[in-house]
Amino acid sequence: MQSKGYANWAKVFNLKLVAETVNYLSENNISDISTLDAKISELSDKLYEKKERSKANEKRIKILEEQIKDIEVYRKTKPVVEGGPKHFGKEKYRHEHEAEFILYAAAERSIKKAFGDKKLPLIKELRAEQKKLRTEADKLWAEIKNERPQLDELRKMKNNIDCFLNSDNQHDRSRDRKRYNELE
Repeated sequence: MQSKGYANWAKVFNLKLVAETVNYLSENNISDISTLDAKISELSDKLYEKKERSKANEKRIKILEEQIKDIEVYRKTKPVVEGGPKHFGKEKYRHEHEAEFILYAAAERSIKKAFGDKKLPLIKELRAEQKKLRTEADKLWAEIKNERPQLDELRKMKNNIDCFLNSDNQHDRSRDRKRYNELE
């Protein structure tokens, strides 16, 4: 690491990195660190908001899927539950169709919790909402995927600047130490 060749390679590498950083910053009209920090913060916030919206959409999609399932079970088992005898043989009928009664009761509880006393929505409408949400979520994830490299590049430039400033400060500190030691 102390060889002249390594020192020369490191100097050339650092100069290329500085040139790359300066070019990127000038191409993107970034003239100071505060502007760079603002762009990083703005893009990061925008990506975070898109990610949260997409997660909310996916959560709603799951809720809709459960509601669709409950409505289908409710509608399928309702004729069995309501179609049984009213008086004679009621217990025998209930025993024979116990599974349908249990599914019906569970679906009914879930539907009442979700919709209250309102009229049940059509499954077709719920599926349309689900499809719309899925499309929006997919669009948001695509935007995140496309904008993420830009954020990574901005952070890389910020890191390069921090490294340059820290290395300059280290050189200044080592030079100051040498001067201080020479004075003693």
